[in-house]
Formats: sequence, C-alpha cells, structure tokens
Amino acid sequence: MAAPGEAVATAGEDRSAMQVRLAMATAVGQAVHQVVDQPRVLDDPIAVPLAGLSPDLLRSFGDSEPRHRAGRLYVASRSRFRDELIGAAARRGVRQAVLIFPGLTTFAYRRPDSELTVFEVDNAAVQTFKRERLGVVGVATGPGVRFVELEPDGKLRAAALADQGFDRTKPCVVACVGALHFTSPTFVADTVRAVAELSVAVDFVGDFFDRPDPAAPERENLHGLTAALGFPPRSFFTVAEMNAELTAAGFEILANLTATQVCARYGASGPELDRNLANLHLFHATTTSGMTRDVR
Repeated sequence: MAAPGEAVATAGEDRSAMQVRLAMATAVGQAVHQVVDQPRVLDDPIAVPLAGLSPDLLRSFGDSEPRHRAGRLYVASRSRFRDELIGAAARRGVRQAVLIFPGLTTFAYRRPDSELTVFEVDNAAVQTFKRERLGVVGVATGPGVRFVELEPDGKLRAAALADQGFDRTKPCVVACVGALHFTSPTFVADTVRAVAELSVAVDFVGDFFDRPDPAAPERENLHGLTAALGFPPRSFFTVAEMNAELTAAGFEILANLTATQVCARYGASGPELDRNLANLHLFHATTTSGMTRDVR
C-alpha cells in the first residue's frame, strides 16, 4: 500500500517510484494469497489479473519463508475486516467510505453497493499506475469511485475530498491500513486529527506497529520483513500511545486488536503468525458513540 512521500526510497529511486513499488509489492502478496493459501481469508477475483503475474510464478512465491505467509494472511485479514466494517455501515445507510493510501486495493471494484461512494486518497503516481492496471484488466472504475490526490506535502485535506463530492455533513467510514507505520509519528498524529474532523460522524480503522521486542530476531517479525524489502517502518506506538492519539483527536476506541487476533477471526492461525505478527495492531474507533460497533 502506498504511503505518503515520507517513506524512504532506495538509492537512485525517486519517491513516486518507491510508492508504486510498495503498492505493487502488497498487490503481489494478495495475488499469492489467492493461489496459494487455502482456505482463503479473502476472495478477491481481481487480485491475480491486477498483479499481472502468472499463477505459476505466484505459486513459486508461496514457498518463501514463514513470515511472508504471516504477512499475506494478515493483509488479507485486515482487508476483510475493513470490507466488513464498511459493508455493515453501508447497510445502516452510510454512503461514504474514504480509503487513505489504498494502493492497489480492490475493495471499491468488488462491491455491489451502488449507493456507496468510495473516495480513494493517494499519491498521484500510485493512482495513475492503478488506473492503468485496472484498464489493462478491463475493470471499470464507475461513478461510485472518486480519486483524490494528496496535497504536495502528502497530507489529507478535507477540501480536496469536497471537490470530489464528499459531504462532511454526512457520516463516513475511513480506512488507513498498511500505511501509517511508514510515516513519522508527527504525520500519524496529524492524520488522526484530520480524519476525526472529516465529517460529523467518522468510523475509523487503521493499523500500527508496536515497539519491537529487542530480544526478538528481526528476521522473525513483519517490520523486519518490510525493512528487508526496502520499506522500513518509521513510527512505532505502544497500544496506550495510539489510544492516547485517538482519544485526543475525539475518537472513542471500540477495538484494539493484535494482528493474530484479526487473523484468528477468519480462521488463520499458526505458530508463524504468533511469532511474526507479535508487534502489529489494528484499531477501530469512532467519533460518535454508538454509530457503529466492532464487526461481529
């Protein structure tokens, strides 16, 4: 998933190229999930064609080290959690969903909710690449998807959403998963506050890395894997610290789950998940008490 321009590019690589590479890496992982992991946590018929790699090549990636499998299952699980949360809100009449840094996420193209408008907020380079890939595989965006470019400083601006038809007088669901940890702690705090102020009622789901256990080998955790792939995390929060950021912005915390708990909701478990996902968490919060509750 693409994160703001704060993420570190490799030598000789500009930020836009790095953001596209990060989005593509996540998309390939989800394509591998479709052809390798059984049973699947998330059925995504668009993932394989969008990645543009043959099923045989994707299967070969599935033979990699255990933390790769743990990462795939978590990404699929957090995506399903997000999908179910937005779907539940839509059934209650919420008509706006905002995906911040969605990368090549296919949620908006797998939903039959004709009345739900999905605002995809991302970097221009990632959005251009995504639209090209969607065109190649014959997936139409349709009027229910609005692309909103981030400002040059990488920050979310309510005015940019309003220009695309977002109504701040109506409730919305906001998802920002797989991105916050690639930005600075200050950027995370600014984003949380900006999300809280988007509309009169905001349901928010996101994830973050807890501070790593110094005794745990880096090769046995997900943040070590992202660093090895060229995407080192830039921010870590304890659960208490993240809860404090959310409550300071006006959110009520409905759930703060470990990554293994998120995976277990959908039947994904195993020692490699316990070992490799130990310091990753997902939160669900709302600015309006009772607007929604955790997906059951």
